[in-house]
Amino acid sequence: MSEADLSLPDRPGDGWPAAATDSAGETNGFPESFSFKDRLDTSPKSETWNIFDRARKKNLVLKRFDAATFGIDGGAGRFESDIRQLQALPAEAPFFRPLLYGKTDSWLWYVRDAGGTAKTLREWVVAGKSMRPFDVSKRFLPLCQLLIEMHRQGIVHRSIKPENIFLGPDSTILVDADVGHFHDPAVCPGMVESGVFNPSPFLAPEQRAVSELVGPAADIWSLAACIAYVVSKQEPDALAVDKLPVELRDVLLKALNESPGARFPSVEAFQDEMVKIGKATRPTLFGNEQENQNVPSPVPSTSGSTVPADTSTSGTSTSGTSTSEASASPMKGPVSVATPFGIVPSGEKCPHCHSPVVPAGRMCPKCNRPYEEPCLSCNTSNPFWAKQCRNCSADLAAAKQKTGVALKLQQQYVMKLRETYGHDKALPILKAISLVSHPDFVPQRDWAKMMIPIVQKERRDIRTYVESVRSQARTTFDAQKYDLVRKIVEQVPQPLVDEDLRKMYVEAGDCITEVDSLIREIRNAIATKQYSTLLSCVQRYLELKSNDPEARSLQEKIEKLTTVTTPIGMKLRRIPNGKFYMGSHESDEFIRNNERPQHRVSIAKTFLIGVYPVTQAEFFSVCEYNPSISTDQPRCPVDNVTWYGAVEFCNRLSEREGFPPYYTLADIKRRSSGMIERAEVSIAGGDGYRLPTEAEWEYSCRAGSITPWCFGDLVMEVGQYAWYFDNAQQETHPVGLKKPNSWGLYDLHGNVMEWCYDYFDEFYYQHSTDEEDPQGPEAGSTRVIRGGAWQFGAEATRSPYRNSYNPEQSSSVIGFRVVRAAPEGGL
Repeated sequence: MSEADLSLPDRPGDGWPAAATDSAGETNGFPESFSFKDRLDTSPKSETWNIFDRARKKNLVLKRFDAATFGIDGGAGRFESDIRQLQALPAEAPFFRPLLYGKTDSWLWYVRDAGGTAKTLREWVVAGKSMRPFDVSKRFLPLCQLLIEMHRQGIVHRSIKPENIFLGPDSTILVDADVGHFHDPAVCPGMVESGVFNPSPFLAPEQRAVSELVGPAADIWSLAACIAYVVSKQEPDALAVDKLPVELRDVLLKALNESPGARFPSVEAFQDEMVKIGKATRPTLFGNEQENQNVPSPVPSTSGSTVPADTSTSGTSTSGTSTSEASASPMKGPVSVATPFGIVPSGEKCPHCHSPVVPAGRMCPKCNRPYEEPCLSCNTSNPFWAKQCRNCSADLAAAKQKTGVALKLQQQYVMKLRETYGHDKALPILKAISLVSHPDFVPQRDWAKMMIPIVQKERRDIRTYVESVRSQARTTFDAQKYDLVRKIVEQVPQPLVDEDLRKMYVEAGDCITEVDSLIREIRNAIATKQYSTLLSCVQRYLELKSNDPEARSLQEKIEKLTTVTTPIGMKLRRIPNGKFYMGSHESDEFIRNNERPQHRVSIAKTFLIGVYPVTQAEFFSVCEYNPSISTDQPRCPVDNVTWYGAVEFCNRLSEREGFPPYYTLADIKRRSSGMIERAEVSIAGGDGYRLPTEAEWEYSCRAGSITPWCFGDLVMEVGQYAWYFDNAQQETHPVGLKKPNSWGLYDLHGNVMEWCYDYFDEFYYQHSTDEEDPQGPEAGSTRVIRGGAWQFGAEATRSPYRNSYNPEQSSSVIGFRVVRAAPEGGL
């Protein structure tokens, strides 16, 4: 890395070499001996090339700059002045000085040594190499001295970055100062306007702000950034403070302050802090021995190592004995000797194997225990014989004792956690112990490293076991064997019972309790012949015990007793008389004003109601036309029927089955399709088919429930009972595909809305006094429609939801179902 073999070429009188011709035959001002090889990097206003100089028979680096950047008047002269200033640096300075320089019409250029086999700092870090704080101090102190010399001569380097620092086996060299920036930017306006040549993250903040002048503080920032890069492997714009060694952290953070005034006042001050870190001798100023007059020179001790000579008393050693005596006679008594870590008291032995300390060594030659150990408070390295930390002054022996006790307790805790299946808690503790770097705790660290794979395997086995139990319990729950589910979960150790297992255990218990309650209700309903209640209990029982053949047979018998099938195949369910609360409770989050107040209503007589809405096939068989929008699904509910069309269907069905029509129709006006659009309707009475009253419809829909839906109050369950906006895909669906309510009625909550007989009054509930079989308002312009539909959201599927429509109009979301009086003396 030395430049002793590089002699500066002779320059013409004005400093510029004569023009030469390059390999392309063009005149470019470069010497004829130059051969361009490859370009290293390119900046907006400069280029760097690898060249071979045939005259010197060696590789060089050529830097060339856009001449316009340096200005028209005086710029080239300023460039030459800067180059000569760099060439005038001492020969022993760790800097590749310019060997030759010149100019062309477009370029100003110079060449320097290529660095040989030395690696740049960037290559060093990319290769995975690192430096300890002690090595950092040794490596970078020569660069500090170089910058001190440059700043004395008025030179600011301005381009300190990993690519410009070369590391040899035992030397560090800086290259490529940013020429043209040493002086007032008014001299070189083009340079200022274009900004810095290379916007590297290693440039100081004020250097990136091109409107500001840059001083020596910028070099301090860039040098500190390079040091931080080599010890943390992170560039300045991504630097994490905790990646910096504790020994260097405060010094580097001060040097890297955003404000130039808050950094070290000079490179000398920065260098002094680096000397303290590395315990190194401040280097000699180039060619200035006076700077080193107060630096003690090492003298040999009787042990063969070196101790600093005492400069305060001529001819005496640090122990008060003359130098000649110290070198001629062996040391006696408690004499201290020097080591790379400081002075060690005589007779100090390795704390592991008790071998004497070897002064020149860094670790015990017998057991390989390092002589240096980290402080357990601040992680600063200290020799093991030190009493206090040199950084935080902590009591090292007390800290080690405290850590030893803590590690022992942690080991005991880990073993207890293994016994109680606390492996998830044990692993972080083991990983923390495995990272302990103190040499006194190597056994604990090795134990933790051994235990980590063991605990990990145990944890995997436990998770596999729990997963298998969970799967077995879920399969058993789906098979509705609730007692067995609880037995399976009870066999699992309590610490391993997770939320899923706990939930299955509770649900299984609830199902067992409900099954026992339903059995009692079913027996009581059979004894009292309450068949509607019996049917709802059996249906719920079969949801919990679907494989019970006796319950399935009982359901079929009950349905036969409570179900009437008409000649056209329409099924009607017997609905018992009773009382219920009509309208919405105030706790219903979807409550509407026309559903207030909730009030008690009595249904005096039993009646039959359609199990399903009237289908398209049933409507066609009676009326001989199908008004539905889509007619390719005969099992879908009929839609697009007017209120008058529904009334006419009831009368025709009554006549077909031999019942007197319930309604009288006069002044009939029909559409072209045959649908009645308007008529005078009056009630004739009798047992014929009719539309349900609004009270009968809600009573049938609730089926004994008091919640917003027949199944409860959970909106996420609506899709199990109804076709509505979220699942219907904008069309009707065949009836009976969703779950029925407790009375075995389907599609009340969705698919299509259903016509009721009553006129609609928004405030009917508020002034109605009818408590028994209410028939609705005496007059109105619209009729009631109830239930949800494929086009509407979940709030419209609620049992108390009310709406209205013009009876003369039809809609694809409106159908109907029929009712008639129950036979006398029937069940």
